[in-house]
Amino acid sequence: MDFELGWFLDPLMFGRYPASMQKLVGDRLPQFSNQESQLVSGSLDFVGINHYTTLYARNDRMRVRKLVMNDASTDAAVIATAYRHGKKIGETAASNWLHIVPWGMFSLMKHVKEKYGNPPVFITENGMDDANSRFSRLENVLQDDKRIQYHNDYMSNLLDAIRKEGCNILGYFVWSL
Repeated sequence: MDFELGWFLDPLMFGRYPASMQKLVGDRLPQFSNQESQLVSGSLDFVGINHYTTLYARNDRMRVRKLVMNDASTDAAVIATAYRHGKKIGETAASNWLHIVPWGMFSLMKHVKEKYGNPPVFITENGMDDANSRFSRLENVLQDDKRIQYHNDYMSNLLDAIRKEGCNILGYFVWSL
């Protein structure tokens, strides 16, 4: 998660990039001066998170991806996948990258609380897409059971994060376009 969330949040909370990024990216990662570190550390009012999907991650020990690609995604030395032991992590929405994994929201909120000291959080985008069809009838589009279930499940996990873990979640915005 350091190369996704930590890349942005660690500097704002701690004034530096995550140690894993410093190690894996090396001198290609810009360094904060002491003054810059003090300026950005603790400078946020809240954390806004766009959360769409969850994947399994495994260590790319041999750095196989780095042999094929040389970009920021390979620096993490992680192989992200929707499968573990041949079983998919969750149902796929219309986009093949978007897997419906409500428990991932709970895990993410718990991680933010534990690593960053429970800052105020707004979920600024959460939702799923569906296949476009110009020929759908209005009554069928309005009876969107899959999306209703999606938001019920994700918001139930947010509620659990608040009630069971004490996560400081202040708002939730639906990705609706």
